[in-house]
Amino acid sequence: MLNETRSGNKASSEILKTTSR
Repeated sequence: MLNETRSGNKASSEILKTTSR
């Protein structure tokens, strides 16, 4: 569960960076 949350957080950060662009 923790691992999945970490992966999700990383993906969310990447998506946010792309959206911010």
